[in-house]
Amino acid sequence: MTAMDSGSTGTGIISYERTPNPRSLKFTGDGVRFCLGGLHSFGSPAEAVGNQLGEALFAIAEVTNVLILPDFATVTVASATSWTDCLARVLGVLHDFSEHP
Repeated sequence: MTAMDSGSTGTGIISYERTPNPRSLKFTGDGVRFCLGGLHSFGSPAEAVGNQLGEALFAIAEVTNVLILPDFATVTVASATSWTDCLARVLGVLHDFSEHP
């Protein structure tokens, strides 16, 4: 896995990197927490009901799968080219719902 870039969306920096799946990116941040604990995996908007971060990510039409752990989140989109259209929105949602030190 190689780092692609990082995005700053306010006070915290969330970085992302490629995964073996070209449709998925892994998002991390130094000291950033995406949930309080556990593993949250959603394959559809219906599965994410009740999880605010999951619901917000699935509100982005291109998102097809979400994996959330405290230290990272992996988001999958419909096609690799979808990242051009939705990366800034995904970073914005992750920043809004993550906890910063």
